[in-house]
Amino acid sequence: MNTWVISDTHFGHANIIKYCNRPFRDAAHMDRVMYERWWTRVAPEDIVYHLGDVMLTSRKSDEELRKFITGLPGKKILILGNHDKSAERMMEFGFDFACESMTVQYHQTLLFLHHRPLPVEPVPGVTYVLHGHIHNSMPEHRARHIAKGELVDIPAFNINMSVELWNYEPVTLRHVLDRARRGEVNKPSHLADPRDWPKEGEWKD
Repeated sequence: MNTWVISDTHFGHANIIKYCNRPFRDAAHMDRVMYERWWTRVAPEDIVYHLGDVMLTSRKSDEELRKFITGLPGKKILILGNHDKSAERMMEFGFDFACESMTVQYHQTLLFLHHRPLPVEPVPGVTYVLHGHIHNSMPEHRARHIAKGELVDIPAFNINMSVELWNYEPVTLRHVLDRARRGEVNKPSHLADPRDWPKEGEWKD
């Protein structure tokens, strides 16, 4: 069994392609690629922590949301983002559990899961805060939104799990921690540039 983490998928959100310079033709293309990459990696018995902002829920019916989320394999645990519905509603749509934050002990490492990066360590003993929310934004971009509570200078114990930095796919906690120890987090993905992915109908993994 593997333990995976992913954040800020924004399924169905066409404008996020423009806002974050995502390499997709449209929302349907983006959804298909991320959905397929989730399916090729995650087994039904695996645990997946999603750190929030799952999808654009306002444009889909409850049944469409339920069908989409339940179709993703794994035991899915959601850390609520600012674009998600309530914990109760997100569990109705197919998440096994949903909450605002949680601590996770992974072998000898204590992790804190939260949608936003944090300015101080949240609880004693935490090594890393895994978060999303900021996507691939730079400090100068976040500085324009200080009044909204955005954190400009982010302490190094935070690890940004937004999909833009992780090749638009779930990654294992082991892989995240291995990269963190080598100082290879909070940077663009080291994997293949998704702009080189096959066109529709040519997909192979």
